[in-house]
Amino acid sequence: MEYHGATEVPLRQRHVIAEDGIGTYTVTMFYETEPTLPAIGSAPAEIITTDRLAGVTLYDLTSLELGKADGGFELSLTYKGIGQDVVLVSVDGGTSDESITSHPDFAAWAGTPAAPIFSRSFWDKLEQGEDGDPSVKSTIYKFAGFKEGATVTGGGGTFSMSGVESYLVGSYTIQITDLLTNGHSFPDAATIGIPSVAGWTFPGTYLFESPSVEKHGSAYRRTRRYRKAGAVPWNGAIYAAS
Repeated sequence: MEYHGATEVPLRQRHVIAEDGIGTYTVTMFYETEPTLPAIGSAPAEIITTDRLAGVTLYDLTSLELGKADGGFELSLTYKGIGQDVVLVSVDGGTSDESITSHPDFAAWAGTPAAPIFSRSFWDKLEQGEDGDPSVKSTIYKFAGFKEGATVTGGGGTFSMSGVESYLVGSYTIQITDLLTNGHSFPDAATIGIPSVAGWTFPGTYLFESPSVEKHGSAYRRTRRYRKAGAVPWNGAIYAAS
């Protein structure tokens, strides 16, 4: 094999940056004598001069392969790190069935347990104690359904409510993937917060579910998932703020 009289000769170099910003730099070197192997996790500058790296000096060594070649040895090294500062956002939408009693306009349509609108709806009569004294009773009502022929006005028209027990509420989960130089930057799981991504607006309230972190050389790929509340906002008495 022809080389230029140096102890090491670069044979092949390749730098690839994936969609998520993870960069992979591979280089194969030729040595006249068996080289000292670099440590996994070491920086490229420890074995290759920086003028050959094209900006990947912050990458870490993730794998190596040493083999014999004609007249010496070939050493293949793979480094990984943050190739570009990329943020990926995905939105997974859907609907859920919610009780009609949770609708924001339910009180206007059917009333409340203390003041039902009997002309449109059926209510079961209940009694409950007041101020913790079971001997003192008050009358309340539990919604039992809309009456036949009940109608409400809204949305540019008049609509029948007969037989309506539930309605569909739109919701979605937002997944944000970005890259960090450490793997410890994320809020506690099951906390209320609003996702923050430049150029994006997220209306409503969200529950941060749980993070996941993967190490790729010197880079940490972080994934965060936020679930949007349905008809009722996330309960701030139950879930802490992130």
